Amino acid sequence: MSALAVEGVSWSAQARRIVDDVSLRAEPGSLVGLLGPNGSGKSSLLRCIAQLRRPDGGRVAYDGSAADSLHRRALARAVAVVDQEASTEVDVRLRDVVALGRVPHRDRWGGLTARDEAAVEQAMGQVGVGHLGDRRWSTLSGGERQRAHLARGLAQGARCLLLDEPTNHLDVRHQLELFELLAALPVTTVAALHDLPLAARFCDRVVVLMSGRVVADGPPVEALTPALIERVYGVRAAVAATGAAGWKGVEVTYLGLA
Repeated sequence: MSALAVEGVSWSAQARRIVDDVSLRAEPGSLVGLLGPNGSGKSSLLRCIAQLRRPDGGRVAYDGSAADSLHRRALARAVAVVDQEASTEVDVRLRDVVALGRVPHRDRWGGLTARDEAAVEQAMGQVGVGHLGDRRWSTLSGGERQRAHLARGLAQGARCLLLDEPTNHLDVRHQLELFELLAALPVTTVAALHDLPLAARFCDRVVVLMSGRVVADGPPVEALTPALIERVYGVRAAVAATGAAGWKGVEVTYLGLA
């Protein structure tokens, strides 16, 4: 497992500050929800964390090692990114998509080794798609495809998963199944989300962005207040503590526009 530390990260585009002095931590094995409305900087921050975009300032570290000092292969073994638009037009098998996660571990011209194949099988089993390994991509549901992409990250051996809107295009049942899986995985996970009730139920910690800056950071029961939700989203909400099994301590219900 990996501890993720983001310290004072900023990033600008076309003279506009998109990510503004953001700091956050994700403890080993925790599930952190990155929240905020459209345009708040969630996706850009994830890309900075993954070093897909070089921050203008600040520092990202995995287990104390600066991300920008890691060799490309070492970084790929530390962190895996699952984009909201992750897809393929080639009708490959699910197993082939998961096997892409082994690329950072392979020789340039080498095929899959027995160790690679074992990692692929283990990853598919972890996310519950082991029985679908030979299914063609075009026959899979949205939920099955999302699980396959998660398996790719696990097969990669990544200790930290970064997910950008992982519930896009999933129905309610598949959203719940996905987050039950994420909460149980033995990796550090940061997921950019729009769904406050999901975040409140499953996340160990939430970080709320507004105009690129952190406006709340903490356990859902502390961070997700009615005043904060109205300020950030322009929506009235009821927030109630709950002791129901499987919940992190708070339930969010939307009441209407502010």
